[in-house]
Amino acid sequence: MHNDFLNKNNPKQVFKVPDDYFAQLEGKVMASIENTAPAPKIIPLYKNKYVRMVAAACVSLFIGISFVYKTEKNNQLNNNIENYLEYNLSYSLNNEIINSLDDKDIEELEQNIDIKPSQLDHYVLSHIDIEYYLNE
Repeated sequence: MHNDFLNKNNPKQVFKVPDDYFAQLEGKVMASIENTAPAPKIIPLYKNKYVRMVAAACVSLFIGISFVYKTEKNNQLNNNIENYLEYNLSYSLNNEIINSLDDKDIEELEQNIDIKPSQLDHYVLSHIDIEYYLNE
């Protein structure tokens, strides 16, 4: 095999490292990194209108969901209490509630409760045995 480059040059000279090359290498690399690294651009979030709109939408969505959840939870609790009192009359809660009310509480209830005549008629027809009272 015949190669002119190998015949002209000594192989030991091709792979020779200059003196103090590795001692200076770290300094040269660090100098090139420091010179070429640009300063990062800082973008403040409070000046961006898009970020403000997204933050406002998230806050309003959070408040809306918590309000709906709280209202729904209160409605369920009220419905559960009403159903319990309506269907568990065997515990005679009605008498206990009536006996625990004083005159002031009864006056407040009379002022605050608005009973429509149609509701009163419906209750009387569905819950009270009218024939019993008519026969006496």
